[in-house]
Amino acid sequence: MIDYARRNFMNDERIDFDIFDIQTKNLPAGYIEEFDHIFSYPTLHSRNDIQQEFKNVFDMLKPEGCFHMAIVVMHDAFRLYNRMENHPVYGKYFKKYSSPFHYAINAEDDLKRLLRNVGFTVKYCRTKSDMKYETDYLLPFIFFGLPFMHEIPLEQAEDLKEKLTTRFNGMEKMINRQYPNNPDYEEYHTDLYEIIEIHACKSSNIPYV
Repeated sequence: MIDYARRNFMNDERIDFDIFDIQTKNLPAGYIEEFDHIFSYPTLHSRNDIQQEFKNVFDMLKPEGCFHMAIVVMHDAFRLYNRMENHPVYGKYFKKYSSPFHYAINAEDDLKRLLRNVGFTVKYCRTKSDMKYETDYLLPFIFFGLPFMHEIPLEQAEDLKEKLTTRFNGMEKMINRQYPNNPDYEEYHTDLYEIIEIHACKSSNIPYV
């Protein structure tokens, strides 16, 4: 993926692509205070050490730099992930990559507290409920959202997809199934979820919310 991006989209000297663990406790020196803005839309729900991630983002920003993020806090996939945490083979991956904010009661307050703990000033923080996304490939979308798929052998990845499919099909879901009148259309879903959007800055002169 990174090679494809570099071949096809590095058409400006300001653009580059790289991969590293945003939860690392050893942030590469070349990233410290290098960015005016950092965006995360939405990926935070697939990590569990969010405090460390916020610290790293804070350190990567230049003074007065800003962090723009959205985190999914409610989705059917999270219940599926929770059911997998005790699996003898795959449980350790779901524990590593499961956010503590899945269905959290006070997620807004908790996120603002974590951001302020590392030095951010929170300018904007709002929950958006009843978000909808029309799709006819919900399970592949869920598979794509698992960041550890590249860490396990191909045979295990296929086995995991099969297990997730079986468990997902047996779950009661928040999705709405719709069948357009046109017979040429296949069944598609309205996937329901909830997100929190946040704008936080490395500054002390922006009012708190």
